[in-house]
Amino acid sequence: PDAGRALAEKAGVELPRFTRSEFEQSAYAVQIYKINEFAASYYHSTLLKTEAGKRAAEYLEKRGVSEETITQAKLGFAADAWDGFINFAKSKGFETALLERSGLVISREEGGHYDRFRNKIIFPIFDIKSRVVAFGARVLDDSLPKYINSPETEVYVKSRHLYGLNFSLQSVKERDFCVIVEGYLDFLIPYQNGIKNIAASLGTSLTESQARLIKRYTRNAVILYDGDSAGEAASLRGLDLFVQEGVNVKVAVLPKGYDPDSFVRSEGTAAFNSLIDSAADLFEYKLGILTSKCDARNAAAKSRVCAEMLPTIARVNNAVLKFEYIKRLAERLQVREEDLLTELKKVKSDYAYEPSADAVAATDVCPGTKA
Repeated sequence: PDAGRALAEKAGVELPRFTRSEFEQSAYAVQIYKINEFAASYYHSTLLKTEAGKRAAEYLEKRGVSEETITQAKLGFAADAWDGFINFAKSKGFETALLERSGLVISREEGGHYDRFRNKIIFPIFDIKSRVVAFGARVLDDSLPKYINSPETEVYVKSRHLYGLNFSLQSVKERDFCVIVEGYLDFLIPYQNGIKNIAASLGTSLTESQARLIKRYTRNAVILYDGDSAGEAASLRGLDLFVQEGVNVKVAVLPKGYDPDSFVRSEGTAAFNSLIDSAADLFEYKLGILTSKCDARNAAAKSRVCAEMLPTIARVNNAVLKFEYIKRLAERLQVREEDLLTELKKVKSDYAYEPSADAVAATDVCPGTKA
């Protein structure tokens, strides 16, 4: 079994993995795939062919989403009604229990059910085999919450999927690297403008499962999140996850106020590619964040920077590269390499990195913070 799994990973083949419970529920999985495909077609038709969908279509046009992209990604619209989808689905023979199990409808405490998605743009989420596994939904204005998503089901575990990878997989293989962004439009706009080797982490922090999914098809990744403190924190988490999985990872930094969607629309594809080409390696990116907020001449500050950097370096599997990072860290902080190696030995091999608030805060990063 171990040899089979190793060969499958090397060839980029996903082997089925069923627990007994999952195997017993797999009949439901087949039905959920079917209802999800039906729902995607229903919402897509509502967007394109109804009066209610015109406002959503205008919104997408304003955001720069082309008709071709709408068709390819099966974007849709959920009308402003409590039971529009459920009534239509039941008229086509789908049982209410299955609709609830798929996450498309919600049960009322007093009895009955209502549609989960109402008055929202619908983004079907596909697995690597282009099967619809779930949905994301976005409001048409600035009301909160901006997004709501399908719950986890027999076919959908959020942490195991990357939005758009089914479309970009071939390009990821050919170019041998993948650009990782956060949200639906952050994927769609660059993709339709020629950035084909791209995928989105569904608006959440990158997970180990998502890093392993990328690793099946390439050993190289560039993280491109928003250039604010939240984006920095997400990038730092992603760095350590990719390092842990043996993926060569870099980070591209967007100008303040931009996300990948708005940057491509404003600056164009060439500027986007230039940004990717200038991505910093994991060492320079993380150390740059820390030293920009600390007075590295301060002994306590040096200790704090080392406490943030060494767990990342400890995850590097290549001994030559690991020593190179230690050497560079010693030079930048003006400390002895042997002292860093001593501290590196104290880092637990199963260390689960979570960037401290200090690592991404604008002030009070460490003693001796710069003004």
